[in-house]
Amino acid sequence: MLLAKAVCYPTEENKRKLDHGFKQFFFKMRFIKYISNLIYYHSIDLDKRYKNFYQRHSLILDKPIQMDDNKVTFLDVYHSYKPNVSEWIVNEGDDIFHYVENPKLYQALKTLSNKQLKILELFYVRGLNNKAIAEFFGESPQNISKIHHKALNRLKNQLDKG
Repeated sequence: MLLAKAVCYPTEENKRKLDHGFKQFFFKMRFIKYISNLIYYHSIDLDKRYKNFYQRHSLILDKPIQMDDNKVTFLDVYHSYKPNVSEWIVNEGDDIFHYVENPKLYQALKTLSNKQLKILELFYVRGLNNKAIAEFFGESPQNISKIHHKALNRLKNQLDKG
């Protein structure tokens, strides 16, 4: 638009506006080029830093470490900290009936199967998630979730009847 005015009506004012508009456009293009180069070279530098860091500080799990003249690896130590969920659950004494005060809910809980009761107990009393409960039963977390929801629906239906 400015170019057409400067060519069709070659006044000093139109030439000055065209020159000013071009200078603004050129500045914006140089600024965008500068920012894009800055981002590009910064990303290359960051990749080099990460690569150097991980080369210097790599964690090798099967590397032997010395502990009391026994050769133990990091992998052995790492696996030794995994808690045994089944032993922890079996050692606990309270069941879900211990926490129920409502007599209607108590009667509704008696209609559930032992597995449904155990899943509800592990979920609500012990605070375990579906993954830990599935590990305890040796099943998939999806199946545990399905049994959990069926138990809740059965309780709801029993409470609605009573």
